[in-house]
Amino acid sequence: LESPGDIKEDFAEASHISHVINAPRIPGEIGIWIFIFGDMVAFAVLFCLYLHDRSPAVVLFNSSQEALSVSYGVFNTLLLLTASLCVAFSVNAMRICTGSRIAINNKVALKNRAALLMLAAIGCGLVFCAVKVVEYAIISDPLPPAR
Repeated sequence: LESPGDIKEDFAEASHISHVINAPRIPGEIGIWIFIFGDMVAFAVLFCLYLHDRSPAVVLFNSSQEALSVSYGVFNTLLLLTASLCVAFSVNAMRICTGSRIAINNKVALKNRAALLMLAAIGCGLVFCAVKVVEYAIISDPLPPAR
């Protein structure tokens, strides 16, 4: 038979394990959080470099900024958001298709939908590139050198 001290130790160990199992955890994979943090650091560095380079030539930066088209920027942003949405819906369709017991006809339909959504995302990316080519061709006049 176990002594009362052994039972107390077993109970303490079991409650510790239960606490560890029920401990709150960060959702998702740790790798994606490392990637997101790295992305944030990269953008912070780029933003700081922009501010550093802008400070001696504010007039040049402001005149260059006026040469840009807001409508191209809005359109490109909408294209990228639409492409991201298409990829998310495509991944969701494939997860539903592979993770559940549904009829084969529905699986084929889901796979076709996923493929079409992925093609739509690729199309958005290609249109984005085309708009960038047009935008750069329009603003390709050389700017005056910074002094």
